[in-house]
Amino acid sequence: MNHNTQERIAGLRAVKYRRKSQEDKKKQILSLGTQADVCTELEEYWSVDIIQDYSETKSALTAGKRDKFTEMMERIEKDEIDVIVCWKIDRLARNMKEGGWIIDLLQSKKLKAIITKEKIYLPEDNTIITAIEMATATEYSRELSKKVNDGNAKKARNGLPNTHAVIGYLNNTHKEQGERDWRDDPERWKYIRQGCRKILDENMSPYQVFLWLRDEIKMTTPKRRTLGGRPIVKSVFYRFLKRPEIAGFFYHKDEKIIITGDEMTPILTEDEFWLIQERMGRTGQKRTTQTISPYSGYIYGDNGSVCTPDSVKRVTCDCGKAFSIKKRTTCPHCDTDVVDMKNPKFYSKQYYYNTERKRNKLGAKGVTESSADEKLLQLAEQISFDEKIIEWSKKYLHELRDKEVEDMRQVSVSQNNYFKKLEERKQRAKDAFLDGVFTQEEYQEEKRSIEKEEKQKKTQPQKADWYALADSLMTFSGEIRLVWEHGQVKEKRAILEKLQSNFMWDEKSLNVSNTKQVNVLIEYLPKVMDEINSIEQAKSLDKQGSLQDFRDTCPTLCGWGESNSRPLLGRQVFYH
Repeated sequence: MNHNTQERIAGLRAVKYRRKSQEDKKKQILSLGTQADVCTELEEYWSVDIIQDYSETKSALTAGKRDKFTEMMERIEKDEIDVIVCWKIDRLARNMKEGGWIIDLLQSKKLKAIITKEKIYLPEDNTIITAIEMATATEYSRELSKKVNDGNAKKARNGLPNTHAVIGYLNNTHKEQGERDWRDDPERWKYIRQGCRKILDENMSPYQVFLWLRDEIKMTTPKRRTLGGRPIVKSVFYRFLKRPEIAGFFYHKDEKIIITGDEMTPILTEDEFWLIQERMGRTGQKRTTQTISPYSGYIYGDNGSVCTPDSVKRVTCDCGKAFSIKKRTTCPHCDTDVVDMKNPKFYSKQYYYNTERKRNKLGAKGVTESSADEKLLQLAEQISFDEKIIEWSKKYLHELRDKEVEDMRQVSVSQNNYFKKLEERKQRAKDAFLDGVFTQEEYQEEKRSIEKEEKQKKTQPQKADWYALADSLMTFSGEIRLVWEHGQVKEKRAILEKLQSNFMWDEKSLNVSNTKQVNVLIEYLPKVMDEINSIEQAKSLDKQGSLQDFRDTCPTLCGWGESNSRPLLGRQVFYH
C-alpha cells in the first residue's frame, strides 16, 4: 500500500505546518526546529514538493485564532495545495470546528493527504477513525484547559498571581507548582519604585521615567531560559504600570483578590496605582470598586444637603496646551499621547459641592479637599495630648478603672438586694390581699407602685467602658496625622467615622461640628496642660507617685476635689 500511495502522492504540492503553544512548552512538546527536522524526513520519504513552510506559536484550542492555519486551509480550498506535512495530527487541530474543516477537505478530495510521522491520512480512509483521533486531541485540550483553570482559581483563592512576574519582581520558581508567588527582584525593585515615585511626586511622565531607567540606570529585563537580559523597552515598563499586582491586588474573573505572598512588597498603594492610571490617561484594569472620596458623607451645606465630590484633572502638554485627562488620552491640539509627553505638567484638585444647590443651579461654590484636611489637622492639634499627660495617665488610669469596677460590683450587689426586697414587698402585698387586709384596689395600687419603682431602677443608664476609650483617645491625634500623611482613602474614612465630626460649608467658610465628647476635650485639655506644667506638678512627676498623687496633681484631669465634674479622660467624655 505504501508503494502505491507513494507513487500516487509523489510530486504533489505540499506545505509543512508546524505549531507550538505556550502550554506545549510546559509539556515538553517538540520544538519548532525539531518538528521541522521530522517534516523534512517525511518530505524526502514521500517525495512531495514543498512549496511553503507554515510555522506559528499559537494555541489551537479555540477556532479562528491562527492566521497561518487559516491561510493554509483557504489555499487548499482554492486547489493551490494538495498535501499537508506535519509532525502529528494534533498540530493541525485541537477543536472540532477546525477538525471538521480538515475532514471535509479530505472527503471532498481537495486535500489529497495529510502526512504525519505516525500515519498518513487519505480521502478514502474511514473518516470516523480520523474524527476520533482529532476528537482525542480536542478532549485532551479541554481537560488540560480545565486543569489550568482550576489551578488558576485555586491560586487566586490563595491570593497568588497566576501570571509571569512583571519587571521589579521575580517568580518564586523554588516553590512547588501551584504555590509559586512573586518575590521582590533585589536588583530592580528599588529602581522601579523610584521611577513610580518620580511619576507621582516629581510630575514626570511615564516616558521620561522610562528613559531614566533605560539610559541612566541601564536597566535590563530579568534573564530567563531563552529570553531577557536585554535593555528595558517602553512596552515592558508601560505594561508594568498597568498591572494592579504592583499595588498588592489583582482581579480573577472580575473579583478583586488581595495578594498574600510574604516575599512580595507592593510598590504602590492602591490609591497611588489608580492615580498613575489617570496620569497615563488610561484606566488600566477595570476598577470594580466604587470611587469614594475621604470626606464623602462628612461635608454638609448650610441647608443640610450633602456635599458631593468632584475632581479637576488636567495636564499641560509639551505644546503648551492644557486639557482634561478625565475624558481623553491625547492632546487635542498636537495629538500627542499622555504617556509619550516628555515634560507634562499635571494638575489635580478635589472639590465638594452642595448637591442641592448645584442640582438646582443656584450657584454652588466648591470647597477644596485640602481645606477640609487643614481643618481636620487643626482639630487633631486641639485634642493632642502632651507626652507627660500620656505617660502619667496611662500609669494610673488602670487604677482608676479597677476602683470603678469594684464600686460597680458593690453597686450591683446593692441592686440585687434592692430587687430582692421589692419581690418580698410584692409577696407581702399579695398575702395581705389574700388575708383580707388589702382590698382589690389597694392591692393593685401597691403592686403598680412596686413595679414602677422596679422599672425605674432597671432603666438607669449603664456605664460605658471609658477606660478602653480613654486609653485609645490619648494617641488618637497622632493617629490622625499619621493616616493623613501616609494613609489611603478607606483608612481616612475609618478615622472620620471614629471621630464623628462633620464639616459645614456655607458657600463661604468651612467649619467643623464636633461631638460633645470632642468639645469637652477641647475645653479641658488646656487646663490640664497648665496644671501638669506647674512647678509643683513637675516635682510630683519626678518622684515615685501614687494614685492619690495623680488625683492631687491633676484635679481637672481626674475630676477630683470639690467640683462635680467627672474625669476628663473617662466618664465626663464618654458618658454623654
